[in-house]
Amino acid sequence: MDEWDRIEHLRRIRERKEKRQQREEDNHWNFLAGALVAKYLKDDLGISVYKGKDSRRKNTASFAPLENILYYLSVHKDFTASIKEIPHIVCSNKS
Repeated sequence: MDEWDRIEHLRRIRERKEKRQQREEDNHWNFLAGALVAKYLKDDLGISVYKGKDSRRKNTASFAPLENILYYLSVHKDFTASIKEIPHIVCSNKS
């Protein structure tokens, strides 16, 4: 029975290691995606985040453009799929 306990112990260690690696990868993706999305929301859409009194109403109004974009993407699945097929083009502002 000791061998089975050892095997079970090693399996749990392996599972914890895999979960930790997945969590670290997810955190990295969340950091990168979050930075890109935050820049887009702030710079291109002009969305602001409010805190304090009446922030719920202000944030609802501020995030309306984003909600409209996400709704459009959810309804137009063919458009969303076509975006994935377009090659990424890097624009340079250097003249």
